[in-house]
Amino acid sequence: MNYEAFLSQPAVRKEYEKAFLLNLFKKMCLRMDKEITYKNKVKQLFKEAGNNKTRITQIIVKKEFNQDIDNQQAELMSTWFIAHFQKNNNRKDLSVYKKHLIEQQKGLCLACGEPLGSIVEKIHVDHIIPFALVGDELKENYQALCHMCNLCKSASTDYLFRNLIGLS
Repeated sequence: MNYEAFLSQPAVRKEYEKAFLLNLFKKMCLRMDKEITYKNKVKQLFKEAGNNKTRITQIIVKKEFNQDIDNQQAELMSTWFIAHFQKNNNRKDLSVYKKHLIEQQKGLCLACGEPLGSIVEKIHVDHIIPFALVGDELKENYQALCHMCNLCKSASTDYLFRNLIGLS
């Protein structure tokens, strides 16, 4: 299979788009964390946007990165921005999510596909979008990973995509 055909597969395409959006979001968060005036400006735009947060996100991404994103991508990204603005630096006890995640993932590591094993304490609950960017503010931001994948992923925003294409 050639590279273009590989990238056009739905699962690969979905992970690529997510990694791309997360990379843009990460760059924005890093800038907001360094420049408080900039963060306050973006926060104010979101506050004034009311029900138009999706459109504001599209405008910000276009202005900052000269990239067009569709409504679905902008809606997703706007939830990340809101989580970033609301994040609390205190971590939740994520062990309560383990059994649910293991069941949901059919006992497999989401990154490598290997069985997670039966020792629940050795299974890692990972933040899909790194804690540093959104804290514990997103309910669907957790995945169960094996020890090795969690160590390799660390705070990466594109680990699953890199793993899919064989770069991890």
